[in-house]
Amino acid sequence: MTFDAHLSRPVVYAANGMASTGHPLASLAAIRVLEEGGNAMDAAVAASAVLSVVDPAASGVGGDVFYTYYDAGTGQLDSLVGSGRAGRAAHAERFRDGIPATGPLAPTIPGIVRGWEDALKRHGSRSLARLLEPAIRHAHEGFPVSARVAGAFRRRESALLQCKAAVECYRRGGDWPVAGQRLRLPDLAATLETIAREGADSFYRGSLADRIVAALKADGGLLDHEDFGAYESPFEAPLTVDYRGYRVAVPPPPTMGAILLAELALLEEVAPESGAWDSARWQHLLIEVKKASFADLDAFLTDPKFAAVPPAIYLAPDYIRARRAAISTTKAALYRPGSVGPGPGHTISLAVADKAGNVVSWIQSVFTEFGSCWMAPGTGFVLNNRMYGFSAVPGHVNVVAPGKRTAHTLHCPMVLKDGRPVLALSTPGDYGQTQSNLQMITNFIDHGFDVQRMIDAPRWRSIEGLEVAIESRFPETMIEELRALGHDLRVVEPWTDLMGGAVAIHIDRENGTLAGAGDPRRECYAIGY
Repeated sequence: MTFDAHLSRPVVYAANGMASTGHPLASLAAIRVLEEGGNAMDAAVAASAVLSVVDPAASGVGGDVFYTYYDAGTGQLDSLVGSGRAGRAAHAERFRDGIPATGPLAPTIPGIVRGWEDALKRHGSRSLARLLEPAIRHAHEGFPVSARVAGAFRRRESALLQCKAAVECYRRGGDWPVAGQRLRLPDLAATLETIAREGADSFYRGSLADRIVAALKADGGLLDHEDFGAYESPFEAPLTVDYRGYRVAVPPPPTMGAILLAELALLEEVAPESGAWDSARWQHLLIEVKKASFADLDAFLTDPKFAAVPPAIYLAPDYIRARRAAISTTKAALYRPGSVGPGPGHTISLAVADKAGNVVSWIQSVFTEFGSCWMAPGTGFVLNNRMYGFSAVPGHVNVVAPGKRTAHTLHCPMVLKDGRPVLALSTPGDYGQTQSNLQMITNFIDHGFDVQRMIDAPRWRSIEGLEVAIESRFPETMIEELRALGHDLRVVEPWTDLMGGAVAIHIDRENGTLAGAGDPRRECYAIGY
């Protein structure tokens, strides 16, 4: 059967506002804010807070946040790179036996709470207290647990059981929540109420910081009051690259957005075959472009304040030209990653556009499922485990150091035409994010797919060596031709969340409408009005 026979959902069209997020309750919260006169940033913060409640495996108050924002009033782009820094005591020598993936040594300073408040001061029109109301209500009254989150509880059971506070928070009925069960999080509701009442300072310098730091100290953690109190939201200009008459913008390093731009730059001078989005030639080229750009990730990507090589170097035309010349059109190349794993990634995304023309692409995460699996008693949220993203090897470009931000897979692209947004998108997926975003953007620009078809189209994920996981909905003839080129293909289920869970909005200026789409691989839904 052809791909067209498997279209999962219709495009959602609207004239005034659109929200596409990783959960329907978050999309609904965003739309209600827009209907009440709030702008895209207001709606994004409300949706982000709801996601922090209803998907605790992927995001939360203890996590990070990134966005790309277009301000219609100024015509300017803005990025928040809200990843936390390692604590002052986080020296590489401290981790000679490796950096733990869970527990009190795993977190960096969370960026999302400060990010909410500062984003609203910069671009919003509503108070943080007002926008936290839907999230507080869901935490108080409870929400139905999704099948994916229920599965995450069981996958992370052994780690969660090491933290008494996490067990008391999530295992109230004597067992982990199951799909469809109503989960109430009163401690998280109280935390959000404190933030609403006292602002972000309560989290970084006030009563919440006191509670978190005391619990970390008691359990042997490194973060202290000075680490929390020093946190600031890092707003930066996005990185951009031109691609076939469009401009693609992403947050700068330490995010992997620069790697997506390198992929597009490598493709820029290669014309796609007309109508042949699923040809072996085109998909082979995309896979090889991924491998070439990921080599730069392993060699260069880290906190730019600690980096020897700025992204301008590996996005420079001469460097891109040399990389492109090394790509074979007839043979798959080996890829040996420094740190690329095969997991689906545990992150969540949203996109919002309002009737004034403001647009935001947003992504947030606690890193692996339930992050550190550690929480301070009575707070109701796990802290991230971003320390695990560092290397402990001296001399490694991404080696852990005090005050450093680790290399981040998270990024949230925006595509512009003539200086104005036409597409906002993002997806979870760990190291698959740049791969899925590459496939979706080229489906949209090179092959004219609408936003839902762009997301629905089968995807692949290059992993290591010659191995590529590929969804079974690709044509069998194409799969066999890729194998003949040397790719070691592992055919996976047709709608696997290994390929992410994308959200997207197309800003159709010709028709004056908005088109939204959500990925059926996860609980993503678009709502417009």
